[in-house]
Amino acid sequence: MKPKRPKPPRKPAPAALPGALPPSLPPALPTAALALLVFAAYYPALFAGFVWDDKVFLDAPPISTFAGLADIWFTPGSLEFEGHYWPLVYTTFWLEHKLWGFTPFPFHLSNIILHGANSFLLWRLLARLEVPGAWLIAAVFALHPAHVEAVAWIIARKDLLATFFYLLAAHRYLCFRATSSGGIYLAVLVFFTAGMLSKSFVITLPAAMLIWVWWRHGRVVGRDVMQVVPLLALGFAIIVFDMIHYLARADLDFEYSAVERVLIASKALWFYASKLLWPDPLLVIYPLWEVDAVGWRDWLYLPAAIALALALWWARHRWGRGPLAGMLFFAVTLSPMLGLVGDNAFMLFSFVADRYQYLASAGMLAVLIAAAVHLCRRLSPAALRPAQALAALLLLGCGALTFRQAQTFHDEIALFKHVIAHNPHAYHVYFNLGNALMEAKRMEEAAAALRVAAERDPDTVNIHINLGVIGLETKSFEPAERSFRRAIALDPDNFHARQNLAAALRRQRRFEESLAAMHAAAKLTPAPSAQHYFYMASDAVELARPQEAARYYQQALQVDPEYNEARNRLLFLYLEQKDYAAALRLEPTLMDVLSRLAYDQFHAGQVDEALQLYRHQVAIEPENAAAHANLGAALAQSRRYREAMKSFERARALDPQQEGALENMKIVRERLNIGQPR
Repeated sequence: MKPKRPKPPRKPAPAALPGALPPSLPPALPTAALALLVFAAYYPALFAGFVWDDKVFLDAPPISTFAGLADIWFTPGSLEFEGHYWPLVYTTFWLEHKLWGFTPFPFHLSNIILHGANSFLLWRLLARLEVPGAWLIAAVFALHPAHVEAVAWIIARKDLLATFFYLLAAHRYLCFRATSSGGIYLAVLVFFTAGMLSKSFVITLPAAMLIWVWWRHGRVVGRDVMQVVPLLALGFAIIVFDMIHYLARADLDFEYSAVERVLIASKALWFYASKLLWPDPLLVIYPLWEVDAVGWRDWLYLPAAIALALALWWARHRWGRGPLAGMLFFAVTLSPMLGLVGDNAFMLFSFVADRYQYLASAGMLAVLIAAAVHLCRRLSPAALRPAQALAALLLLGCGALTFRQAQTFHDEIALFKHVIAHNPHAYHVYFNLGNALMEAKRMEEAAAALRVAAERDPDTVNIHINLGVIGLETKSFEPAERSFRRAIALDPDNFHARQNLAAALRRQRRFEESLAAMHAAAKLTPAPSAQHYFYMASDAVELARPQEAARYYQQALQVDPEYNEARNRLLFLYLEQKDYAAALRLEPTLMDVLSRLAYDQFHAGQVDEALQLYRHQVAIEPENAAAHANLGAALAQSRRYREAMKSFERARALDPQQEGALENMKIVRERLNIGQPR
């Protein structure tokens, strides 16, 4: 027998690469893991409140009314604080308000779910493109702290929703490239339009499609271009409509030259890349850097970007076209937010914002992580375990930073204090912090923040008005007066400054000056409020000018017929002036009202006040036996027994069966007899 040949040893199964998923893994497990990572990292955001620009939808009447949905789509100006036409985003806010009102938790939950959906779509798209480490890239995208602003800030849903439709359109485009189906291309158009109606950076999708074509095939032909032309035409039509609407409402012109805009854009590109590599600190408002077209430093960023692009181009035969394609995607997707064309209101505070690179970051993350995974393929199996550990540490570190960063969006106080800690020169943030502290009734801290704001920006009227309001709240009336006068000096036509000045003067019992300030304020608005006239009447009462006071009370009631306090004050004014005819015109059921008020005051121990009301009743209806009986009871309670007896006798004369008068007369006689000497 021939000896058996020894079998060759089995090759050990290759260790899994970082970001690679074992083929035996259940399909639902990676999805569940991605969802779990997102919710764990963003857990603090679930319990955050509304902050800062969330008022754009909180204060918008179309969001809180059922008929508002039509206004969102067909009357863009109805959203007072939103200059752009992005109706799909506000439709989601409208729908959520109908489901659970303005409770922050479900709004935050919706944002987190959207972010999880985007991470899932990115994973499936990268896997379809056969990008190495697709799941790891999506997981880092899901956990990267630079995305906290887009997820934890409710109003930043624009970026989340636009990215969602962008990725859906990209998925459909890949299907279309494989099938040339007209129905699938229609789906691309629908998702693209939905994205454009969420935020306009989706206009970069056609360019991203051509980048993908070049990456896959090494060239772009006329047929490839023609496939994206309908998207470009549709996208630019929406942008033109949006910009016409935006420019009609926003008066923005920062007057940056073309050269300065290029310098801003090139520096911003490197800024965003640096935040992806080193995401600390992350701020909702970064320092607004100076643009220096003369100095040499600002000119370094543009040639550095060009040099990187050229290096990746020259290395495409060695490294492949992927790195250049990913970096092009990063730059192209960011381009609408770089300030190259047109201005946006946020440029007043900063040239950059984390939310702007929400989708664009996927390009750079894909290049870096795919390159790392590709290098790992060349390592020995023994060296892969440290690589896997590094991937796990990367996810853990990103998740921990995101968890920490999400806490800064808990409320406006936490958010603005975090900005000030890292950007102390942002004077407008001190103003916002002061307002937030005022709402929290932390007046001393609010005053400190607003004083810093006033020092750094002494010409902003609202800073001085708010300082004055704090003075009113803390009973520091003279400093409040100075703040309001400063505001008026800056803006003589400011209604609120003059109205609040009147309040400060009124608290100092300077009623003549207060009334003059209220008159000046009334001239600045076509329709003063009922409360405005009420305070004018109060000043006139203090100045012993009853006829003038009555006129102001009447004006208050003309504005608001249900203003009961003004009605009661006017009624008492008429009674004090013994103008009973006017009192009855104002209150036809006056006797019942007086009886009820007098009864309440009598039993509350306010006998003098009750006595006055009963006297008014007797004066209005001198033949009313019950009124005389009640007046007698009040006089008796005041120990004015002889006057009380006269009232009881008058009540008996009018109504001999007046039981209250008869019983009280017996009591008063006993007290009169006790008081007489024997």
